[in-house]
Amino acid sequence: MTGVQSGRRDSNPRPLAWKARTLPTELLPQTGLHVDFTPRQMQKQPEDNLLLESLVFTTSLESLAKMPFVDIERLNDVYLPSAKINAILRLARQRQRLESDIAGRKKRILGIIDGYLPGVRQPFSNLWSSQGREFLRTHLNPLDVVRDGEKSLHQFLAKVRARGKRETIESHWLYQACQKVATVYEMSGSSGAVNDDFFTDLQDEIGRELRLMEIEEAESEDIAQRIEILYRELHPSDNLRTIPGVGELTASVFLAVVGDPMRFRSQSAFANYH
Repeated sequence: MTGVQSGRRDSNPRPLAWKARTLPTELLPQTGLHVDFTPRQMQKQPEDNLLLESLVFTTSLESLAKMPFVDIERLNDVYLPSAKINAILRLARQRQRLESDIAGRKKRILGIIDGYLPGVRQPFSNLWSSQGREFLRTHLNPLDVVRDGEKSLHQFLAKVRARGKRETIESHWLYQACQKVATVYEMSGSSGAVNDDFFTDLQDEIGRELRLMEIEEAESEDIAQRIEILYRELHPSDNLRTIPGVGELTASVFLAVVGDPMRFRSQSAFANYH
């Protein structure tokens, strides 16, 4: 059914025509119906001309099929998280962005090291330890490391080792790796492609990435501490962290996403929540 029907049923209804003065134009937008009428149609179909009072506006079957049928008893209450819950969610998203930036900087530094100083990072159990970072800041020139000698390298690594932390680094293996790289660069030194300025620029680039990365790490740590404070205020018992696999960060994010567990009707409703 695409328009206004007369009282009779017709398998192939014709367009309805009536006098324009019988239908106020302001009613057309309200009905949502499309009516075609011309003077010629009015002359040919006078039997279809009806007064406005006798018009019955019907909804098409297509529109009726699209109407939603809502069971009010099945509607769930709208859950509005508290300000502290919202704060944890915002802080968690911000910290995730910082951690992504930190991972990107580490990847760039590793690409530089592996590309220009192959084998140098392998002796470090953790390149991002205090020893590894200080080495990247000050000892990236393998020619200088070889000139200063193995004893000087060992003393440097012992000096920058963090107190109370066990950082495994074999200075002998590191010195040998620097020797191999220095040999390659000495052989290609006659071409003029590598000199002391090259390693100075390389070290400046890595030093800049390290400084930016450490700023981001400090900001990430501050955010983590703020999240922990909010988590303790919302969940003093800290039962979530007794669940195997739920750590410090996971518990706070889990609490923020779930919110009030009493808003779920049953365990299955909670399990199907996404």
